[in-house]
Amino acid sequence: MDVELFLQDIFKNIKNENNEYRRLLCFRVPVADDKMIRKLEKMINDKKLLSDYTIKRVLNNTYLQWK
Repeated sequence: MDVELFLQDIFKNIKNENNEYRRLLCFRVPVADDKMIRKLEKMINDKKLLSDYTIKRVLNNTYLQWK
């Protein structure tokens, strides 16, 4: 499964729905590393999928929070 493509679809859905109650996404990707996180940040920024967000990785979990 292409994790980045999957997450891109989720981000587009979040942006289109404009749901004020969703502010945090946590996903577990054991193969995630700093390079993958940088690629996700680039994708989010280039495609303007989210604004005012933070992304961090703790062990195998990745947390994405936005306002």
